[in-house]
Amino acid sequence: MGSRRSKIVGTGLGYPARIVTNDDLAKKIDTSDEWIRSRTGIAQRRFVDLENGQTITSIAVEGAEKALKMSGLDPLDISFVLCCTATPEEWMPIEAARIKDVLGLERAACLDVNAACSGFLYGLHLADALVKSGAHAHILVVGGDVFQRILNWEDRTTCVLFGDGAGAAIVSVTELNDPKKDSHILGSRVYAALDRDNNLTVTKKDPEFPARTQLLTMNGREVFKWATKCMAQACMDIMTEQKISPEEIDWVVPHQANIRIIEKVAEFLNFPMEKVYVNVDQWGNTSAGTIPICLAEMNDKGLLKKGQLILVTSFGGGFTWGSILIRW
Repeated sequence: MGSRRSKIVGTGLGYPARIVTNDDLAKKIDTSDEWIRSRTGIAQRRFVDLENGQTITSIAVEGAEKALKMSGLDPLDISFVLCCTATPEEWMPIEAARIKDVLGLERAACLDVNAACSGFLYGLHLADALVKSGAHAHILVVGGDVFQRILNWEDRTTCVLFGDGAGAAIVSVTELNDPKKDSHILGSRVYAALDRDNNLTVTKKDPEFPARTQLLTMNGREVFKWATKCMAQACMDIMTEQKISPEEIDWVVPHQANIRIIEKVAEFLNFPMEKVYVNVDQWGNTSAGTIPICLAEMNDKGLLKKGQLILVTSFGGGFTWGSILIRW
């Protein structure tokens, strides 16, 4: 009899309605397509249509429905919902409860996780532990953000980086008999450090109107240094822990912040870019949505094959970062 482990049995993503190109942004701020592409690798991003009622909940539900359908599970099988977001519709009710309500997951407990861009990675870390402990058998993990709500459109170096998006995964119990063949989450490493200098934070321009004036600010140079170093180290840590060599990795799925960070992490780890999945050009930085969107896209494209080793890594505000190794 094998040991109790967890595996991903379904993925899905939610599509914001609006596609916004670099040329579209150039009509409202002092920038250009060439300036954005050369510095970030981004060609376009998606935004939810707030004016017509699209929200973080609606795109999260879309991704969750697809993941649930792929898993073949009944909604009543889901006993926990983890929603990883820094931009819920409201602080209460929590976002996970909204998702549960729409999907009819009557037996599910709910929890929101805010680890900024590392949110989904933290969510998988928690789901894996909850499943292995025996507390839960099937968990819905959603990651996504609607960052357009907190972007400072007067800061052209930051506002062009972000988009909205959400993705989801179903994490289910499995019996592990052959670690070299059986699908399972091998292990995860998560880390955090206080960003004492507020290199990546949300500030309030006017304390009298905090709900309307929370704006994202970022010191790009410092975040670049932290992100590249921490993501690379987290990947090395998990490979060492699991006794896996870089040559054995089939895909690296990094947080999609910008192409320069992705390329630098690959360089540190000596991974060829052919093994690194990149979609930042089409989505921008969707924060907690980047990893589940990548996994869902790769799954839909048939890029993820049974038995492959997938190395996931992320970095977010706080600071938070980590890595996960998955046998698909």
